[in-house]
Amino acid sequence: MDNLPDKETDSDWLTSFEATVPAERHQLLLNVLNLPPSLTVSEADLTSAAVNHSQQLAEHNQLEAIQELMQALGERPAAKVLEPAWRLLQIQQALFEKELNQLNPLLNNLEAFATDIPPDQWADLLDELAYYSQAEAASRLAQALQDSLGEDALAKTENLAFAVERHQVMPAVETYWRSAATAEDKQVFQQAMLAADFESIDLPALTELSELSAQAQLSKLKQAFRDRDLDAALLPAQMAFGRWLLEKHSLNLATASQMIEQAFALWELAPADKRPEFSKWAQIKPADFLDYCEHLSHENGPDAFVLLWGLPFVNAWLLETGLSNLFVSHHLLSLLKSAREQLFKERGPAVWTGGFVINWPLPEPSPDIDIQAVQAYFKQAKQQRLPLSETTVSETTENSDHHPH
Repeated sequence: MDNLPDKETDSDWLTSFEATVPAERHQLLLNVLNLPPSLTVSEADLTSAAVNHSQQLAEHNQLEAIQELMQALGERPAAKVLEPAWRLLQIQQALFEKELNQLNPLLNNLEAFATDIPPDQWADLLDELAYYSQAEAASRLAQALQDSLGEDALAKTENLAFAVERHQVMPAVETYWRSAATAEDKQVFQQAMLAADFESIDLPALTELSELSAQAQLSKLKQAFRDRDLDAALLPAQMAFGRWLLEKHSLNLATASQMIEQAFALWELAPADKRPEFSKWAQIKPADFLDYCEHLSHENGPDAFVLLWGLPFVNAWLLETGLSNLFVSHHLLSLLKSAREQLFKERGPAVWTGGFVINWPLPEPSPDIDIQAVQAYFKQAKQQRLPLSETTVSETTENSDHHPH
């Protein structure tokens, strides 16, 4: 009769697993999963090992190994713990590879994991769908999340609540802008806004701004800029810029709103009592700009990409509307090259998760970069697989300095 592993043996296994070099952990896990049931380690230890290992695989772009691990786990508790993150990664891959036929099956019933996925990751997914021009899918998922989580749970997660509301309201604004703006169109739009009943977004102000002409929107924005009132300027800026971006480059309003939020974050770096006129906001000191970009680069979400590829659009809009000048524009664009290289180095092969930017058009003026080289860089990063460490000491992988310029 086989000896059953006792609790101490299980703990010894997890200790020995963690002491094993990362490069060998994958096979060790697969070996354990293939053992007869009487010889398996505890589910708690197995889950801990699988979660930590899968995170390391993701950081090294070992996507096939994650899939192999998920298949080997089968119906074990560890698989249920890992499934939400694996689904999110599959969605990112489908979007990057433009395999949109896989998108709906992956998104279907994803709200069943509503409480298993951290709120910030949900918010990022909603935004990334919009960045890939899948605003309708983002809107449907936002509604499903709202239904699944409920108002009370959403109210406790400010970032996700705002994202859920944004992705339901913005498409209604776009629909109104594309209409003939008749009395009937306006009534339909107003009813949609009243039905939303959201708290994170000032719906009366949004409704009023949406119904204004582009010139009137800009006038309200300029007044807020003259008052140096960041809070009062944000919504008019999102509407005015969003309308311009939709008409000029066919990028959706949800994407535009995030580009503007990132641009405003730069303006906010200056203390309120020393904040310059908005026409000069882009004259931020290079060191301050790079420090802020480095801070964003260390985060896993898409914000750094939205900032560094969204600023040229914001800059072009400011020039066209007379809110900026060529001197300020040149200064801003000159900072982007170094900041993007910094981001490439920080994210390594995982940079592909920000690949939505290679689908965005190129505004004029643009930074002095080779757009084809940038596109190739993202695609090569997606194919790159970093080897796991051969030592037990965590290593820092030095990425190549050969970034696209």
